[in-house]
Amino acid sequence: MRILFCTDGSKTSYNSISNFSMWVKDFSAEILSVSDVTYLPDSVLFDGNKYLTECKNSTNSIIEYSQEYLTKENIKISGIHKLCGNAVDSILETEQKKYYECIVMGSNGKKGLQKWLGSVSQQVASASKSNVYISKSKQTAKNILLPITQTPLSEDVIVNVIKNIDFSNANVHLLNVYEMPEFLFLEGNIDSNWINDVERQQQKYALTNLLKVEKLFMANNIKIENKTVIGGNPAEKILEYIILNGITLTVTGMRNRNAFSGILMSSVSRRILEYAQCDVLIIKEK
Repeated sequence: MRILFCTDGSKTSYNSISNFSMWVKDFSAEILSVSDVTYLPDSVLFDGNKYLTECKNSTNSIIEYSQEYLTKENIKISGIHKLCGNAVDSILETEQKKYYECIVMGSNGKKGLQKWLGSVSQQVASASKSNVYISKSKQTAKNILLPITQTPLSEDVIVNVIKNIDFSNANVHLLNVYEMPEFLFLEGNIDSNWINDVERQQQKYALTNLLKVEKLFMANNIKIENKTVIGGNPAEKILEYIILNGITLTVTGMRNRNAFSGILMSSVSRRILEYAQCDVLIIKEK
C-alpha cells in the first residue's frame, strides 16, 4: 500500500502516522510538507527571496525530522514532497499526480471561524479521491467501530477494510443506528400501534444488515466483540458510543465531493470527523 503522509511538523501529525501503523502493516509512505502561506499578508509574500528562503528552511527541517521519525518507527519512505502554498490545494494536487490508497494526516481541532470554514483535514477528506485517515491524538488501544447507518458502509467497503486493516489484538464493534422518519411524530399521527410497527420493521431491517456485515467478518475469522442495534439520530448515537466504549478508530464511508461541500453539508461522516476524539478512517465510495 502506498500512502501520502501529510505533516506540518506538529505532534498531532506524527501521532497520525504512528496510529495508522498500528492498523496497517504493509505500506510505504511518501512524505508531504507544505508551508501554508494562505493567511500571510501580501507585504510578506512580496518580500522576495528572504521569505522564500525561510519557507524552504522550515520545510526542510520538517522533512528531515519526518525522515528520522518514520525510520525510527520502521516505516518505509518511498518519496518526499516539499511545497509552499495553500495546504489543501497542495495536498490535492499531489494526490492527482499518483495513486495513493490512503492520505494520512492529523487534525488540530480548529475552533471558531476556521472550524466553520472547515479545517484542512475536513476539506481534504471531502475532496480527495483517496481514502483518508485522520487522527487527533495518540492512540494505544485497538478498539474499532464500524457504524452502519442510513448511508451504510457498502459490502465493497467492508471487504476493503477487512483486506487492508490488521485486526490482530483488536476489539471490533458493529453499530447500526436506525432513524425513525420525522413525519411519524407530527401532530395527528395518533395510531401508536402503527408507529410501533414501523419501528419494529426499522429495527428488523437494521439487524439484518448488521448480521450481513458480521458474516463477512466471520468468513475471514475476525471476531466481533460487540454488535448493537439502536434507534435515534445516527451521528449523536455514534458519538455517544465512541465515548462509552473507548473507541480509538471509527470507519465511515463518504461519497466524493468538492473541497468546500463540507461547509454546506452536515452528513453523518462530517459530524463524526468534526466531533469524535478517536481516529477516523474515511473510505471513499467508488
